[in-house]
Amino acid sequence: MSEALNNVLAGAMRLLAAREHSQFELRRKLGQKGHEAQDIEQVLEQLAGQNLQSDERFVESFVN
Repeated sequence: MSEALNNVLAGAMRLLAAREHSQFELRRKLGQKGHEAQDIEQVLEQLAGQNLQSDERFVESFVN
């Protein structure tokens, strides 16, 4: 994994450690940090595939 992808992954994991985030939120916040869109998308796919990020869990926590 490239250094850029590692940086995006680390940023996403920091955000997810605090609370559940939707993919939309992660995409926006990581983009604001200056990460490349294609790197963000690749990391979001990886996180969702490993069930580390879930829009369904986000909605459940938001509702609660």
